[in-house]
Amino acid sequence: KDGVGGSQLVVAPWGDVISLDTRTVHVLSRADGQVIESGDCCGRPRAIAFVDHRTAVVVSDEGRVSEVRFPGVMARTVFKLSDGRDYKQGVEHAAVSAQRVAMVTRDKRLRVFARPGFAVLLDVRFDKRVEDVALSPDGRRVAVGVDDTGLHIFDITTGKRVTAAGDDVQGLSFSPDGGEVFGREDHGP
Repeated sequence: KDGVGGSQLVVAPWGDVISLDTRTVHVLSRADGQVIESGDCCGRPRAIAFVDHRTAVVVSDEGRVSEVRFPGVMARTVFKLSDGRDYKQGVEHAAVSAQRVAMVTRDKRLRVFARPGFAVLLDVRFDKRVEDVALSPDGRRVAVGVDDTGLHIFDITTGKRVTAAGDDVQGLSFSPDGGEVFGREDHGP
């Protein structure tokens, strides 16, 4: 809709479109694109996913994880990445599932947290820039596209890399059953 842009869009379970920009959540009617409701949120979004019919989890570039309840657009911070560093705009990629939150920071570090509680389940540092991250629907595996080294898939429960293949991979997504990972190879401009 004109005047309402978002850096992240997701279709809500009830069919309307959720648009997130730097600090605002808009609910847009699927029928006509009009704003139904708006509310304050949590910084520039890096990932959003619905974890139940009324609740979306949003990860911001500052490492803040917020739960946004609908209707009413009630947002609350449930976790903030902090280990003595300033993470302002430090989260480059993120992924959310019902049980997990994955964040990749500028220092080429992947961390996967349990949700709720946010205990660290996996912490891996890469030598090359991370291009993308995706979580399997069951939250057991995380896929990471790494510059020049390709696709890496980790079993979150064991911390072991189970697959490494390919070239520069971006746009990662697991199939609904979690059996396959899709992405595109990046061959430059």
